[in-house]
Amino acid sequence: MDRKKCIIFGAGDRGTRLYKKLSLDHDVIAYSDNDPNLWGAQRNHIGIVPPAELKKLAEDTNAAIVIANDEHYLDIAKQLDDLALSYYICNNLDHLSYVLEESVLYPAAISRPEAYRKPNKEKFAVLFVQNMPCTRTDKIAEALKEKGVLTYSAHTTGPSDAGERAFCKEYPIWTYADLLDFVNESEFDVIHCSNTPDILVNILLHSNKKVIHDCHDVATLHKKRVSLAEMGMELIANRQAAGVIYPTEQIREIMARSYGIKKERTLVVGNYPLSAFGRTERLPKLSASDGAIHCVYEGALVSREHAKNMPRRFYEPIFVQLAQLGVHVHIYSHRAPDYLRQLDDEYENIHYEGNCSGRELITRMTQYDVGLICVPWEDIFYAEIASANKVYEYLAAGLPVATNVKTYAEIIEANQCGGTLDWESDDAVARLRAYQKIFIPMDFCDTHGFTMDANVERILEFYKKV
Repeated sequence: MDRKKCIIFGAGDRGTRLYKKLSLDHDVIAYSDNDPNLWGAQRNHIGIVPPAELKKLAEDTNAAIVIANDEHYLDIAKQLDDLALSYYICNNLDHLSYVLEESVLYPAAISRPEAYRKPNKEKFAVLFVQNMPCTRTDKIAEALKEKGVLTYSAHTTGPSDAGERAFCKEYPIWTYADLLDFVNESEFDVIHCSNTPDILVNILLHSNKKVIHDCHDVATLHKKRVSLAEMGMELIANRQAAGVIYPTEQIREIMARSYGIKKERTLVVGNYPLSAFGRTERLPKLSASDGAIHCVYEGALVSREHAKNMPRRFYEPIFVQLAQLGVHVHIYSHRAPDYLRQLDDEYENIHYEGNCSGRELITRMTQYDVGLICVPWEDIFYAEIASANKVYEYLAAGLPVATNVKTYAEIIEANQCGGTLDWESDDAVARLRAYQKIFIPMDFCDTHGFTMDANVERILEFYKKV
């Protein structure tokens, strides 16, 4: 199939992120923006042209124009109308697309996926559906693919970093109607849908396929304010899906009590790493050269600006307290990079290391001494019932774990791979020194069943059961 050309109008964050999704089946030939300071610069190695050049460029190349802007999309639409150019609008977090007619936005697909046909009728085919890529989904898919299962992904926001390691093919979805049509017309055996948001599960329950609801995030358990719509979608997703996968036994118990879920319809699978993660290269320890304690934190967080709205994700007080005690804290996160660079500049012992994932992250973490999973006290309830990727990824990197979360502490202490830590206590440094001496073999997760590979047969059996 010939690839079509497109131009992204909007060279800000929305436009640069939209590029990954569009480039799956389009050639993005240019960006455009109303900010003259950006003209001549590049995004994703593609030039930014002035709007005055758009008409000739679009007509010469037959390129579609996609507006990627949340605040000013109506102004940009009028600008393009005046140039007699047609366009699509992407002005939402899920990168769905619309056309504007008489001040009304109508869903309209930039492209539509062709119905899937199995290359081999004997093979088992799974479609993973989500709004945005998820580490958990990638690991489940990669483990299944390694077992010979045909794994595919359909997403509204953008493709996975795991790419072909996890999926035979990835499909961009531009409207909910197209998602439903694509699933109905294709030959997938099971639809595995992550619940971010629950709306995707609710939509797919109207398809002709069996839907697995992967409930690894529960809005009613961690959001201070939950709308009736969110509660309703959560109820329907948990009650009506053919099967539900939970990350911990605690969440399964709460959902069973809240919504009357029958346990025979459920499966518990933790957020485990892949077995291959534990076979990564080990880097020299930074502490071998300076004698200090080097801790690492990986995962999502929020900046000072958003701390009031999401205190459970505001870790700065923890990092600063440890840094002032002389402990080095190395941070890997895809969130708030500008804020983390500022934190790095302000504190000598806080280091923002950027963002990476999978095997690369595991390799880079081997140079530190202890993995941190200390959470703000506001987050303790949800932390104690959830399953954090970072716990097992630290162990896969050969790192002992320090935590203030009771359920993780019980697992860690039972397996002699770390222990508790209160960053405000007088013995915080002494505890970290003790954990620093613990040796974690690289096959630790394999030998303890803490890998997705060790659970893949259970997942496949569950699929076939439903």
